[in-house]
Amino acid sequence: MRLQVSFRTNFIKNYRLNNFGFLMSPVTHSADFMQRFVILDFETTGLDPLESEIIEVGATRVFFDPATGPVIDKKFSQLVRPSHPVPRVISQLTGISQEMVETQPTLQEALPAITDFLGTDPLVAHNSTMEQRFLDVHVTPLNHQQYMVHNSVDPLALIFPDHMSVSLDSFRRWAHIHREDTHRALADCEDLFIVLSKAWEHVQTARPELFKLVQRYLHDWWWAPLFQPRSLGAATVATLPSAGDLDSLRKQDAEIETTPAVSTEQFEAIQHGIQTAFAEDLPRVGLSLRPAQVEMAQSVASTFHLGERMALEAPTGTGKSIAYLVPAALMAHQTGVPVVIATHSKTLQDQLLEKDIPLLEKALSEKLGKPTRATTVKGQDNYLCLRKLHEVADQLESSPMWEDRWSVAFLLSYAFLSNRVELDKISRFVRSSFQGLPLLIDRIKSHHTTTLGPPCRFYRQCHFFNAARVAHQSQVVIANHALVFSWPQHLPKIRNIIFDEAHHLEDQITQANSLELREADISSAVERLMPAPSAGPGRRHLRDFEKLERLLGDLSPSSAHATHALTGEVLADSFAQIKTRLRDLKEMLPSSIPKKGDHVTNPLEGPLLDRFAELRGSVLSVVTHFQTLETLVQKISRKPDGLSDLMRTYANRFETWLETLNAFVDTVTPDQLRTLHWTSPDWTWRLSVEPINVPPLTEAVFRDMHAVVLTSATLSTGTKTDFIMQRIGLKLSQPLRVLPSPFRLDQQARVYFPTDVASPGTSEHLASLIDFTQSVVMALAGRTLLLLTSNVRMRKAVEELRARLEPQGVEVFDSISDPQAHEGFRTAFHEGRRALLVGSERYGEGLDIPGDALSCVIIEKINEAMTRGPLAQARSAKTKFGLYDYEFPLRMIWLRQRIGRLIRSTTDTGAVVVFDSRPSRWAPASKSHVFRAIAPIPVEELARGDILKNLEYFSTFAGSQLKS
Repeated sequence: MRLQVSFRTNFIKNYRLNNFGFLMSPVTHSADFMQRFVILDFETTGLDPLESEIIEVGATRVFFDPATGPVIDKKFSQLVRPSHPVPRVISQLTGISQEMVETQPTLQEALPAITDFLGTDPLVAHNSTMEQRFLDVHVTPLNHQQYMVHNSVDPLALIFPDHMSVSLDSFRRWAHIHREDTHRALADCEDLFIVLSKAWEHVQTARPELFKLVQRYLHDWWWAPLFQPRSLGAATVATLPSAGDLDSLRKQDAEIETTPAVSTEQFEAIQHGIQTAFAEDLPRVGLSLRPAQVEMAQSVASTFHLGERMALEAPTGTGKSIAYLVPAALMAHQTGVPVVIATHSKTLQDQLLEKDIPLLEKALSEKLGKPTRATTVKGQDNYLCLRKLHEVADQLESSPMWEDRWSVAFLLSYAFLSNRVELDKISRFVRSSFQGLPLLIDRIKSHHTTTLGPPCRFYRQCHFFNAARVAHQSQVVIANHALVFSWPQHLPKIRNIIFDEAHHLEDQITQANSLELREADISSAVERLMPAPSAGPGRRHLRDFEKLERLLGDLSPSSAHATHALTGEVLADSFAQIKTRLRDLKEMLPSSIPKKGDHVTNPLEGPLLDRFAELRGSVLSVVTHFQTLETLVQKISRKPDGLSDLMRTYANRFETWLETLNAFVDTVTPDQLRTLHWTSPDWTWRLSVEPINVPPLTEAVFRDMHAVVLTSATLSTGTKTDFIMQRIGLKLSQPLRVLPSPFRLDQQARVYFPTDVASPGTSEHLASLIDFTQSVVMALAGRTLLLLTSNVRMRKAVEELRARLEPQGVEVFDSISDPQAHEGFRTAFHEGRRALLVGSERYGEGLDIPGDALSCVIIEKINEAMTRGPLAQARSAKTKFGLYDYEFPLRMIWLRQRIGRLIRSTTDTGAVVVFDSRPSRWAPASKSHVFRAIAPIPVEELARGDILKNLEYFSTFAGSQLKS
């Protein structure tokens, strides 16, 4: 039954909207209301209240006393009979079957009891959107009573700003709540009560600074009583945490020899430490001994000792992270020089720090007699700037926008909690729930153009410099590839380094040495810096033009006003010229771009090049006038403030764009590729200037390093063992070492290529892929991962598969709509539910689902995208045989990574289906690249029907054989 709901205007005003337009928790209410409230939870037949029904209501009435905390008064639980059968997937999730609800009252029949219990007390729910919407759609039309549900995420996120997940399950883990009846309404209410009780106690004992933060910024907040001190005496005054004296730490680092001296006795101690670590210490903390790990660890230690360059392929299951962390920690302790670990992704950075380092510390600390300190370092704009944050906090203290004040309090809470807030770690859910937070984060980011260094009053506590202070005091410094190739001087010098995920290095070095300008970026900046066409009073956020105008207007002496007004007029004229140039380019581009492509590469000449030269002139004018204006402001106002930050930020952007235009318009070197991209979805252009040959850019970087280790599960390509090293210009001290796989891949896995499918990219191919996936899922009772290379095709596949499979009791998880889809897929299997996981490109690497949860990986095709762009084509053209020297190796590394998602333990079995029939028609030389890359896994080319017959048999038979 569909119900349409209309809300009264005054009702909506009490709510904030999330990104989807759903009503969320009330913004401001009298704090007195919190003395008594009801925790509410629903179990439903689905997520959409217009399509789904309530099947269980759970509630607990809570009394709250700021002096003693919350106490449960009464509990309520009621099953409800829906008008349609309970879906099987909901029964599997909640344990509520159709038989359980058949004898229960309908919602209308149960409503008097529900309404009586709820009464007029305020309501609370975790992520209250769902409860709010089901109340509005299903309850209000029956009893004509409006409800407002307060969101418990709001206070919990403020108390725990460092939690990347704010789900109830994550807070259950924090509160050490273990129960089997999760996803039942009353149990969820009871658990949320426990979480809120322990959170209140945590505030009293560990977060006293929140008392004053809430009093200053959120005194009118409904949750404010939760942040009152148990005693009415003065709250403890917290100070911002620091991490040491950076200047003296840098001096100590500079005094260390370039080549860390390791005596024979020290090296023998390291080797012995490795042996005992893997034989005794690591098994003691639950890690099994893997012979390949010892071999890898000894090789890494030897490389550090001798100052060599080594590349080591460690197949899936080797446990390479622990294998290189053990010698890294031991070497750092012996030499006093930190070892740098460089990863491709921030995700692996965080995983090493939060998962692997604690295990290492637990295993080695007793023997070493001192802790192994580790830290991550990231690009500067990942850290907040305390100076900017406090300036914004002063400005927004009396803001009428509640979300702005909550966002300030949240960031200040985080700053008091940690001495180096990494902004990329802020929960995605929190970012999307509080619309003012992303805007505020953008304003308080640290940036090299606005960093003051020692003159800043927050220099001793600066989060950006704190990251360096901690790095200088650590044995292991975890960076990312991009940062290594633009290494800041304030970080400890890189002497020994390990590049993990090293197959990405060429791309990362390219990115670090490329220039780019997007039409959308420059157009957006110009729009924000020009007067608004109409200045309506209801606009929520000031344009940057108005901020600049207001800040300039606050300056003195008055004689400066005429100067800045004149400069402002000239700036406005330059911005108008840029808009004209952009419009001219927009008119010219469609006729200048070849109809068969969406880009133009060298040489770019004629009228189109002239137009970009004119745009460069206009951007140069803006840069010049910004510099003039900045000089004027510095003469009038000598202290750094929001005006200086705003101008320097914009000046830097235009200077960077000018650099790109200079490189694009002027003659570039033969090793640079300048490309004009014309994208069809939004019809905007993008300029890029990229290096074709990477080795000349890395020679000096690698030369300054004492020892270099490259490792990955995929460094070889089947036919070329030195491909990655050639691409990045690293000469090894010895040939690539390939460790033996800990798995019996020839027995545990199969790879199939169907011979009877249409060419990839066609509608026929996608239709066949969806049909085949459905058949596999039904044959294997779920346990399937489908990987697609296009988000457009992925959305189509997900929509169709969900429509087909969910009525048959199979859940479909996808990585586009749910960032934690892999966790849902894993949980579904362990709870006995059938599920399919559909993943985009990001699931092709790093995804780890060991055990019987995954038995089949279906790969849409052998992807060629990475070899089809203008840069790849330019690189291919510079090799002797482009197809075999460049294109096939890249594709095979890509394919090997995705095949590696299947076998993750010694007892795993299953099959990979590469849904691509083209290899069956390739020449023997091309086909051999594929088979050799996949070896030792057996490869078969069969019709789809034969593959389906083999899948279930092989999965069952191979698994039973291995276990026996």
